[in-house]
Amino acid sequence: ELLQSIPAGPALPPLLKLLQTEKDRTIRMAAVRALGRSGNPLAVAALVNALRKDAGRAKDSPRRWAAYREALLALKIPAKTLLALLKDQAPQARLVGAQIAGRHKVPGVEKVLPGLLKDKRAAVVQAAAWACGALRIQSAQKRLRKLGYHKNWAIRLHAIVALGHLGGKKVAGPLASGARFRKSSAVKAAALL
Repeated sequence: ELLQSIPAGPALPPLLKLLQTEKDRTIRMAAVRALGRSGNPLAVAALVNALRKDAGRAKDSPRRWAAYREALLALKIPAKTLLALLKDQAPQARLVGAQIAGRHKVPGVEKVLPGLLKDKRAAVVQAAAWACGALRIQSAQKRLRKLGYHKNWAIRLHAIVALGHLGGKKVAGPLASGARFRKSSAVKAAALL
């Protein structure tokens, strides 16, 4: 809590050191949040490097990846850096990149995001589907229609929501299938909206 109350401008060097060397996850995540509030673009590279480092050594933790996402969003991550995250080897980096892309449109994401709809990690596919819908990426519609029938209800849900944003005559099939989906009331509700 104390780290989060420190103005990050003058505390940038110590926060960057904490991010790079601290073993305690709670303290590292407090440093991530403080760096996000710093407004200092120099923090972007450090946060991306720490994200990659955490992705290689940590179990999946939605709260951890959310802290990175919110910090990078607050710092208005540059297009080149965001595109690199979307293509990163670490699935957690791709996940965070897709989540950011849906809220922070930058040139080039419309070419990269549809490819993430084929990712092996369900969370990455879900985030990419949501981002494609939020950005109205029509080139993703064919793949999203296939995902609208996916056996994983969460992937199906995100695809149906995205298709609802995209619209068009060809989305009727997946939306109708979603409306009849018995395993998840969320999928049914999304298809009916």
